[in-house]
Amino acid sequence: MLGRVLDKESRADEIVEATNGQIDALAQRLPGLKGKTALLSQYVFPTSQLVIVADPKDGASGLFTRLGMSLPPKLVEEAGVTGGRLMLSPERVDALSADVVVLLPNGGTVDDMMKLPGFADLPAVKSGGLAIVDYPTVAGLNTPSSLSVKYSLESITPQLEAVAG
Repeated sequence: MLGRVLDKESRADEIVEATNGQIDALAQRLPGLKGKTALLSQYVFPTSQLVIVADPKDGASGLFTRLGMSLPPKLVEEAGVTGGRLMLSPERVDALSADVVVLLPNGGTVDDMMKLPGFADLPAVKSGGLAIVDYPTVAGLNTPSSLSVKYSLESITPQLEAVAG
């Protein structure tokens, strides 16, 4: 869209193609990601609320899809009536049952997350698929650009590698 506005559509297309090429190269390098599940979430400590992005049209979901992964179908269905965002109480930490969980502990730490009942038993925690990230990584996944995708992917590549086997 920006390429169109600036009358530089061909340059914008080149940038999109190069970015997609980087994602595709990672998918080829990690074929074990195919068929795995992934999600983006944050736990807001001041309000004790778990927020899960379960919108297949979200930027993070598009990236996961391009890597051969998908959102957990039950979450997509549950979030359908809420515009793709689930806001859950800490008792629903089991909703984070995905192979890869990219999580921002908003106002807390990974140690605080581990204190939530059931968190340490999540598949991503046990398999090395839990990526505890900062706000720029979350923003880079939600609103992807060529630079933010590169930055965010670098942040979560160790977890992707762990899950891909």
